[in-house]
Amino acid sequence: MENVPLFLPSTLPATQHAEGVVAHLAVIEDSMRDVQCAGALVRLHNQLHIKSHLLMYKKVHLRNQGTNMRSRTLVTRNKGKIRLHSEKYQMVWEAKRRLAGNDVTKVGWRKLAREDIRCIEDTEELLRAAATQWARCEEELHDLGELALAAIDEGDVERAPRGGENVRKVSWIWTGTGTAGTDEELEDGTWTT
Repeated sequence: MENVPLFLPSTLPATQHAEGVVAHLAVIEDSMRDVQCAGALVRLHNQLHIKSHLLMYKKVHLRNQGTNMRSRTLVTRNKGKIRLHSEKYQMVWEAKRRLAGNDVTKVGWRKLAREDIRCIEDTEELLRAAATQWARCEEELHDLGELALAAIDEGDVERAPRGGENVRKVSWIWTGTGTAGTDEELEDGTWTT
């Protein structure tokens, strides 16, 4: 009994979506998939916050091999959960795309790409970090005698050395609905699961 396929409208050919009872079921499934997308994003947000805090804790507080290995295990386990929630979102998005007749504009949710799955950073922190990195680079070049500090003009700040994760633009997953980080939204995400 447990392995009986449900044959939801998203698994049926598009020609059968508009027929009789299936059309009503497609509307119900579409609203169910909206809730699943929202829930998957909330869980993804939570796991990305956890990842950020785990990595910060590891960087600031841990020094010897044993504790580093244990914390690395926690980070790896967290990455698995992030992958799980992103795959769930992608499967639900695909089902919504099939329900919309393969029209991406009618899905109502954005497609989740690998580049979108990253931690949120405060833009002020990003600017501060870029300025600090540029100042270090200036200092190193000045110490080498290759650059006089007086010769640097303000336009060179645009060409400051760029890092990886900490200078990227905020991903769309943080700017959509339910991303203010309030307890109410967290509870809302819990209720939708």
